[in-house]
Amino acid sequence: MDYFQIPAQELGKESRIPVIPLGDSGEVFYELAMEMVTAIREHNARGEKTVFICPVGPVGQYPIFVRLVNRERLSLKSCWFINMDEYLNDDDTYIGKDSPLSFRGFMERTVYSKIDAELLMPPEQRVFPDPADPGKVDRLIEELGGVDIAFGGIGNNGVLTIGDKEEVVYDTETELEAEKTLEKVEAPDNAETPDTDGEEEPKRDLQDDEFTFVVTDEKGNEVTTGKNAADGSVNLAFPDGYFTEAGEYTFTVKERIPVEGDPDYDPTVIYDQKEYKVTIKIVVDESQSQEYEIGKDIVKILTLKVESTTIELVGEEGNTPVDGISFNNKYEEPEEPEEPEEPEEPEEPEEPEEPEESEDPEDPVFPPPTPEETTTTEESNDPPEPVDPPEPTEDIPEPEVPLADQEIPEVPQVETPEELVEIPEDIVPLANVPKTGDISSLWYVMGLLAACGLAILRVFKGKEEDTAE
Repeated sequence: MDYFQIPAQELGKESRIPVIPLGDSGEVFYELAMEMVTAIREHNARGEKTVFICPVGPVGQYPIFVRLVNRERLSLKSCWFINMDEYLNDDDTYIGKDSPLSFRGFMERTVYSKIDAELLMPPEQRVFPDPADPGKVDRLIEELGGVDIAFGGIGNNGVLTIGDKEEVVYDTETELEAEKTLEKVEAPDNAETPDTDGEEEPKRDLQDDEFTFVVTDEKGNEVTTGKNAADGSVNLAFPDGYFTEAGEYTFTVKERIPVEGDPDYDPTVIYDQKEYKVTIKIVVDESQSQEYEIGKDIVKILTLKVESTTIELVGEEGNTPVDGISFNNKYEEPEEPEEPEEPEEPEEPEEPEEPEESEDPEDPVFPPPTPEETTTTEESNDPPEPVDPPEPTEDIPEPEVPLADQEIPEVPQVETPEELVEIPEDIVPLANVPKTGDISSLWYVMGLLAACGLAILRVFKGKEEDTAE
């Protein structure tokens, strides 16, 4: 095919690189600027850096890019702009920035000085090839993890490519396939089997994206990951552009085992611990490789392909070749929690007993007993009731003193018993009988003497009245 003779309406047909026909140059420049802004905005939203290879030619996109960045307040703090080239002096040093040929001067005057300072990336992220260290850019690109977009244009001699004479076209369909299964842990023979009433016990099915599998390179770096589908299939696709040259590549494939606290952790699952070693041999597909003459340059397009893939099951005593990759997880049915026993109904509380009526306090004894009487008197629950003193009698006239010649009648003497007669307690309770030395008994004696005295006075008074008659 003669690339210089392709009609406009057929441009891009059967091309391995998408071709979008546009209108005039202004539309091309606007699309370039929008491509830059869109990529930066998306990467900033994900917290990722953006790496561009920037040309000085075409240049019409840069004023549009600057205007969009300032208007949208789009931060370039996580951007790296790596320019393709720069003119040198005869001694292999940079030409001055003030030279109209200087690409460094152009980027400074047209781009970096026009962007608001709070949005601009630091100077170390505005990179040009260093004539004193030609490998610096390659090392930087490797450290950054590659380039997101390389912008270019048509050279002054009509060439479309700048750099190596060979271009590698990799196989984007390179992937590994694995199989995932899930089965229930069988109960031991002596375990109790739940009664299912003759119905088949339900099984736990695989779910989409339930388990994760990881591919790492020989250095332990993660290359790609994949998840299972509900049918158990697992596709582990390699990133586009991973294979850049022919050779043998060795990888390790295993299941990612979550730990407690991970969002996909399942305590009922027993994860498969198997590990596989995979060796992929990449070769050049000569039938798909071509050479093109563009200007004075010869450009080779090399197509890579997978020649062979070997899989080994890693073991302690050596690796065992196997036909494929498979992982078999097992699961245990979670134990059903025991139903809590219903609490017993509380017994009805017994009705409290009515308090006994307190006895009325007894009237105090008057006059109160002396301490000696308290110690000598036998204690009793029923102390003797106090006796009211006798009511006073009428005024008794003083007796007339008898004359000397009158006979004075003899006053009968009241005999006092010499001994006290003990009264048995069964006849009169001792608790109610005044005791000797009790103050209450003194009142009885005084009352008796007073009565006797009144009786004697009445007798004397009666005799005097008889004598007067």
